[in-house]
Amino acid sequence: MNTDIRRTIFGILMTAEDYMDAFEKCLRLGLKGGREREIVHVLLDCCMQEKQFNPYYAYLATKFCQFERKFRMAFQFALWDKFKILADFSEENTNNLAHLLVHLLSSKALPISILKVIEFADIDKSTVKFLRTLLIGILQHSNDTIKSVLDIVSGNPKLKMLSDGLRLFLHHFILKALNKKKGLDLSEKKKDIVREKAKFVDDVLRGEDTGL
Repeated sequence: MNTDIRRTIFGILMTAEDYMDAFEKCLRLGLKGGREREIVHVLLDCCMQEKQFNPYYAYLATKFCQFERKFRMAFQFALWDKFKILADFSEENTNNLAHLLVHLLSSKALPISILKVIEFADIDKSTVKFLRTLLIGILQHSNDTIKSVLDIVSGNPKLKMLSDGLRLFLHHFILKALNKKKGLDLSEKKKDIVREKAKFVDDVLRGEDTGL
C-alpha cells in the first residue's frame, strides 16, 4: 500500500461493517480517469493475503463488477496480470485467488472467457494448481450454474481453443489425478461428485444436449 489512495482504500476494506458498506464508501471516493483500478488492486491484494479465503472480498468484487463495466474491465486486466505471475505466489495466495474467481464466474460477474489468455498446452505447476482449484470449485455448483458459466464457450468458434483447453485439463489434470494414490486431497464423496460433474462439463463444452 505505497500510495495515499491505496492506504485509504485499504482502511475502508478493513473497517467496513460489511461488503455493501465498503462498496458505498469506495464509491464516495469519487475515483475517475482510471484511478478506480486502485480499488481493484487493493481488493485483490487483500483477498490473496488472507490465511484462508474470505468470502467478503468475493461479494465486494462481484458488486463492483455488476455495478459498472469499467470495474469488470479493471478486474479482467488485473486478473490477467495475476495469471502471468502465478509462480510467484504462495499456495494460500493462489487458493484465495482461485476461490475468488469461482465466485465471480458462478455469479456471472465475469465470464469464463477470462481464461482464454492461458496457454493450456504449455502450463507450469503453479497454473495447474490454480486451475485445478478453480475448476473443482466450479464443479461443486449445480448443473444449472455450471452450464450458465460455460454457455459462452460452448459452440463459440472464437473460444474453441479455450473449450478444448478446458476439456484437456479436466481429463488430464483432474480426472486422472482422482485415480492416483497420491492424487487430489478430496473425500470419496467429493471425488464422485467431481467425476459426475466433469462428464456434464464435457457434454456442455462439446455442445451435447444436457437436458437443461
